[in-house]
Amino acid sequence: MALPVTSDGYLDEAALGELSLHQEEIDSDLEVDVLEEETEDSEDDYDLEAEWEENMNQLKVLLTAFVLPIVARMAGRRFSFWIWRKVFE
Repeated sequence: MALPVTSDGYLDEAALGELSLHQEEIDSDLEVDVLEEETEDSEDDYDLEAEWEENMNQLKVLLTAFVLPIVARMAGRRFSFWIWRKVFE
């Protein structure tokens, strides 16, 4: 892009002022776009964090309601058979 000059070859300050105003408008538009992207990213992060917490809660429920009782039952039976053999044989 060529700089605006007057007929005698000097820089046209009025045209430069208009260019700087135009550049400020472009910069402000870019700032708005960046802010919108940051807002969308933070909303995505919040959604991912909420989903992670929900998955962790489901895993805790699965462990405490199903896996832990089954493992405890199996361990208790093995221990009781071991005790039975040691005491009564």
